Amino acid sequence: MNRNVVVAFIAAVLVVGVLVLVLGPGFGSHANSSATPEANTGRDTENNRSIINDGGGASDNITDSNQSGSAIDRLRALISTAGTNATPVYDAHLKAATDWVNANRPADRPYNELEARVLALLAATHGTDRQSPQHAINAAMIEVETLAALDTNGDGVLDENEVVDFLADIEAVPDPGTHPFFAGESFDNEAALTAVLSRAQLDAWDTDNDGVLSGDEQQRGAAAEHEARIQFLVDRELDAMEVAGLFEENLDRHIHEERLRAQFEDSLVGVDLSEVALLTAQDLLFAMRLLDLSEDAIRTDLTGNLPMPPEFESFDANGDGDIDLAENAAFAAANRAYDEMVEALGAVSEVDFYLRRWNEAVGMGDTNADERLAPAEWTALMEQLAIERDQRLFLVSYDLDRDGSVSDGELLTLMDWHAGGSLRADVNYDGQIDARDLEDALTRLSRQND
Repeated sequence: MNRNVVVAFIAAVLVVGVLVLVLGPGFGSHANSSATPEANTGRDTENNRSIINDGGGASDNITDSNQSGSAIDRLRALISTAGTNATPVYDAHLKAATDWVNANRPADRPYNELEARVLALLAATHGTDRQSPQHAINAAMIEVETLAALDTNGDGVLDENEVVDFLADIEAVPDPGTHPFFAGESFDNEAALTAVLSRAQLDAWDTDNDGVLSGDEQQRGAAAEHEARIQFLVDRELDAMEVAGLFEENLDRHIHEERLRAQFEDSLVGVDLSEVALLTAQDLLFAMRLLDLSEDAIRTDLTGNLPMPPEFESFDANGDGDIDLAENAAFAAANRAYDEMVEALGAVSEVDFYLRRWNEAVGMGDTNADERLAPAEWTALMEQLAIERDQRLFLVSYDLDRDGSVSDGELLTLMDWHAGGSLRADVNYDGQIDARDLEDALTRLSRQND
């Protein structure tokens, strides 16, 4: 795996357009697919801890709206009786990665902290530890920290030389396949995404909100995902045909739609339905974004002026309808020249890409209007964006009626899930049900009510 593959992995976790990934080959091919009953029932079997237990059952103690005291008061009471939190997986990896970088990199190298944080992300994502959606959240933070790390002299301005120096440091975004920190470990690129998809399935398919996926709920959810993928493929193909002018009348579109639907149904026979789960997870993935810079718009702008590649037919110099050896050689030479030109433009575009992203960030975080983004402004921007992201995620998973806030009744349901050990109560998405989830819920509710 080279540097571009690592960057592509992080981008796949971050960009809602990751739907393209799920429609490609290979996703979900591992034996430990997210849709297996053991992995997707919604129970945290290793941390199934009952917070309230007076013999009457969690639902008797939590969901009765006639109990005395408000829901938030009961949440505080639960926090006071909860057990000790475990050390987050990512934190443990970060300490090990930081120790390794400090021992093996020059102390004055500007990318040491960034390398350690990316190593920790990759270790938590690819290692043998339990996977959790939090790794995707960490990846979003790494994306922003990478951009901040480019300003090596700390003057709040990013220049071309700083970007070039960053791109030349091949370990700044390390390759887990060759990096000595990993000592030849094997890696599973799909693990972090699988954890996100499994949580999104649990939230979407648990229609009776009991915190557990029944067999019927899994079957209905998987069927809905399958149908969503078919419709996505059909609509995409129809839109392409319409742009190409291949049909004009609605009747034509209907006929083509039926044909395409049958075609895609046949092509998906025997495919594990967990492979289409990103269609379910797109809202959760979008909420995990930290700095939602217009990446697609920037890339489109940068590539919009690329010249067209040479056309084979245009090398029929004598117009006889055949391409002879000399004409074919001229076409091959033109292709080589085109590839070299695109490669050169690509190098310039990569630098320009980072510069444009920096300028967008300046527009968001330059609080004193000096057209710079000083380290303190970066810190303040990241803290604010993290708060906004956490609030988005809280609403995605716990605003069950989608009215824009988490009500007392929805909070009671969350506490019910927590008492039963359901992963729907995993407020911080770290794959564990513990007191930290209750504390985070209280923080988000306090911000909601500000």
